[in-house]
Amino acid sequence: MCKKNESAIIALRNLISGKVYFFKSKLPENDIVNERFKLDLNLHSCKKLQEDYEKTGLEAFQFEVEEKTLEKDLSSRLDFYLKNTDKTKLYN
Repeated sequence: MCKKNESAIIALRNLISGKVYFFKSKLPENDIVNERFKLDLNLHSCKKLQEDYEKTGLEAFQFEVEEKTLEKDLSSRLDFYLKNTDKTKLYN
């Protein structure tokens, strides 16, 4: 995992479909908990991700630190992953 105060790009992967949701985080451990909380409460802003989570459950998903990066580079690194991932495999 990341060190305290280390920023990162996080991937939430659907292990069944291979689809992925990327997000940037200044506090990875906290933000992973928050994303899971939103999914558990059916409040996630990404509706397709929420639908798949409701169908398959937590067991079908895995959070991964895709890349540790400086806070100032978070947006550009997130853009990199969004542009370089097959669009049919993105939830974003």
